[in-house]
Amino acid sequence: MRRIAELDPEVGAFVEVKPPDIAAAGRLGGVPFAVKDTIDVRGMATRAGSALPGTAPAAADAPVVADLRALGAIPIGKTSTTEFASGVHGTPTRNPWDLGRSVGGSSAGSAAAVAAGMVPFALGTDTAGSVRIPAAWCGIAALRPRRGRLPTEGVFGASPSFDSVGAMARSVRDLAVLWEALTGEAVVGAARPRVGVWNDAGWQESDAARAEWDLALEALDADARVSRLALHPEPEYERARVVVTLAEMLGEHRRRGWFPARAGDYGPDLRRQLDWAAARSADEVRAGYAALARAEDWARGAFEEVDVVVMPTVRTEAPAFEATSATGEQSRRALFLTTFASLGDLAAVNVACRYRSPLPTGVQVVAPTERDALAFALAFESTLAALARATD
Repeated sequence: MRRIAELDPEVGAFVEVKPPDIAAAGRLGGVPFAVKDTIDVRGMATRAGSALPGTAPAAADAPVVADLRALGAIPIGKTSTTEFASGVHGTPTRNPWDLGRSVGGSSAGSAAAVAAGMVPFALGTDTAGSVRIPAAWCGIAALRPRRGRLPTEGVFGASPSFDSVGAMARSVRDLAVLWEALTGEAVVGAARPRVGVWNDAGWQESDAARAEWDLALEALDADARVSRLALHPEPEYERARVVVTLAEMLGEHRRRGWFPARAGDYGPDLRRQLDWAAARSADEVRAGYAALARAEDWARGAFEEVDVVVMPTVRTEAPAFEATSATGEQSRRALFLTTFASLGDLAAVNVACRYRSPLPTGVQVVAPTERDALAFALAFESTLAALARATD
């Protein structure tokens, strides 16, 4: 609590802080954590980055928060998010590595709170990259589980076809401890997994990102079972993702009576997205769902000959804070690398890369199961750190 009071006025990770309850006994007894402000915590409002939901406190915890309380962990505050968890930019949260830079989103406050050492772990949500992108730009680890692996009840979602409750921590080791505590699944992977590497040099947009990716490749090349993969999604897959995501978002906002009745209470970017979704025909939405079924087969097909896929998380280091007003093009470019796991409903872990450049980026480990993704990421995190020390 002292650290939050000291650092958060500049970082802006929290939208509400609550003095901790007395910890219960349990595997996570006494461990504080933060919760993205789209997830219900009893006694605290769920604002979802908007004035529309109001400020009435939630009557009960979302099941994922209740499960953590049962393990003895202590929710101590709600963290900032983009408006209704939409888009990559648009929160007041600043990057703890450089206050002049963005955190990304939509789980912005959760990433910043962990990176600044205000909490050891935090909950977020990931629809197309919303825990992985801010984790990469903040130099921390993050897990996007498959849909439904952590319960989504009590969570204001963006799109049921893609939403996943995820977690952020200072290291993959901490994520593994958290996953085992929540699910009872031991994080054990194949002894010598077959590794596929995203083989597309055109993604890099900065020297920092290239330097960190080169180090990751050096670490991977020590394993003789690495192969290069050319993963080129059909253009229809990305359009289908956008159509379905926004159609489902529009449906939820209509159900709550907010859109279009209170269209003036939305920010311009989200209002523009909802207007675009409202203009889509029923046939176009149906075609989007059909294309997504093909996209899932495409993404999962990459694992016919490999056990895990390793690929960049972001194209560059965190952009300047002043340059991050949300636009569709910014979001599309930031999400280019993270949607692979979302389209295939695959588990993905961001491994922090912060060794050869002043600002961190990240590498994703993608696998069909959380156990395999976490197990390889755990070993890879250690290999990266050792290689960086040896070549420093």
